[in-house]
Amino acid sequence: MTINVFDLDKTLIAKDIEYFFIYFLYKQSRVKKKILKKSLNYYKKYIKNKLNFNKYLKYFYKIFCKNKKKIQPFFKKIKKNIYKTTFALFKNKTHKIISTSSVCVFDNYIKTLFKSNIISTRIKTKNFKNYKVVNICKYLIKKKYKKIFFYTDSVNDLPMINFCNKSLIVNANFLFIKKIYSNKAINFIFLKTIL
Repeated sequence: MTINVFDLDKTLIAKDIEYFFIYFLYKQSRVKKKILKKSLNYYKKYIKNKLNFNKYLKYFYKIFCKNKKKIQPFFKKIKKNIYKTTFALFKNKTHKIISTSSVCVFDNYIKTLFKSNIISTRIKTKNFKNYKVVNICKYLIKKKYKKIFFYTDSVNDLPMINFCNKSLIVNANFLFIKKIYSNKAINFIFLKTIL
């Protein structure tokens, strides 16, 4: 039996959920432009695999705590940014879970939207790079899955890609494609998605 593990940002949805939340707040005049710029810099560091997660989490939680009431209207925007292609694959799978580096503050909304369990990042339990492998192993300990099929867009997920039996690489950029092809042990296929 195979478990299908889906990344969230840029895999199931077309946005980075945290940066998109900050942008949403900015458009509603809830945060200043310097906060938007700082968030974009954090996002760029994440893309380049250079993000200091501890520093970033403290920063994001501080903003989130002041804007909790904005999550519900924000998720109306998220619904309009779901990738049709990967979501169709997701809906088709019986055995599935979302594994995301995104902060856990969105978990309940994501569970409702996708009708799925989720593994996400907390202050004491990170879920990125090698931590994704550790956390999925913990999740699967008492389950009878023999294979893992992983869906992701991110170069940060290379440890998980190496760990899984097969991976579907979504909308990969040049750096990611280069890394994938340089590792001949990886079993993968590429996919371009549409909204």
